[in-house]
Amino acid sequence: MLIPTVRGTQSLDAFVASNAGVMEAVIGDYQRQYGSIRVHAQVDAVFTRDIEKGQQSVPAYFSTRVHYVDPTQQLDLQHVVADLSAQADLWNARSSGFILERITKFILCVTQYRPLHGSSYISTPQWLAKKKMYC
Repeated sequence: MLIPTVRGTQSLDAFVASNAGVMEAVIGDYQRQYGSIRVHAQVDAVFTRDIEKGQQSVPAYFSTRVHYVDPTQQLDLQHVVADLSAQADLWNARSSGFILERITKFILCVTQYRPLHGSSYISTPQWLAKKKMYC
C-alpha cells in the first residue's frame, strides 16, 4: 500500500505520526480479512548537503524488519519509526553532513501469514523408496 507523501522537509517520525491513521486503517482491514499478517515498510528518501559548488542530493532506500500482526499482537508504529531512524542514522553515521530533504515514497507491505498451515506434500522419490532403509 503506497502511503501518499508531500513535498517538504519532514522527519521520519513526523511522517509516520501524520499518517498513522491511514496506516492503522490499512493494517486493520488486512487483519480483519486474513487474521494474521506480516507487515514491513519500505522508504525512499532524498538526503542533501551543502558543498562548495552548491548542494548535493543523494537518494537513500530503507526497509524495516518484518512485523507479525495477529489478534494478540498489534503493530507498534513507534518500532517502525525507531527501525527507520536507526537505518537513516547508520547511513549517515560518518558525519557526512546529509540531512533528510524529503520522503519520496513510503510503501507499507502487507502479506498474509499462516504460521501453522501445512503447505504441501512431496512424495519420496522411487529410487529412495526402493532402498527400504530402517533406522
